[in-house]
Amino acid sequence: MRDYAVLIFILSLPFLAALTHDIYVAYDTYGDEWIQYFHPSDLGWVWTQYAADSHDQARDSFGPDLWIAFVLPVLQQKTMFIAAIPLLIFGVVHVIMWVTGKGPYEGRGLMAPSVKKSKGTERVSARPGNTKFKYKRK
Repeated sequence: MRDYAVLIFILSLPFLAALTHDIYVAYDTYGDEWIQYFHPSDLGWVWTQYAADSHDQARDSFGPDLWIAFVLPVLQQKTMFIAAIPLLIFGVVHVIMWVTGKGPYEGRGLMAPSVKKSKGTERVSARPGNTKFKYKRK
């Protein structure tokens, strides 16, 4: 489970970076009243603001039809939400593993077959027919 905590932390870094960037821009622009004017930034604005050359190259490499149909709707979304997608996908997969009893929840999931635990009063034998064991003495 420790590995999952590290993975969740790594997957949350883009979201946290986008959130802190937006807070920084709002505080830098409006000062102490930043909370009233806080607006999450669009992914396209962040891309054109900080890497305009790569944005222009990407726009030129796609055709105008593909750019408008597929890329532009993604660029119009809020950066925080786009950055949270890998974390949300991991969360959904993790819940599915928990429900089905797979992965780290092997045998403990919601839909996993339950096994009755013995209270120590029953004898369990792996020998066929539950016969007594005979010692071979010399």
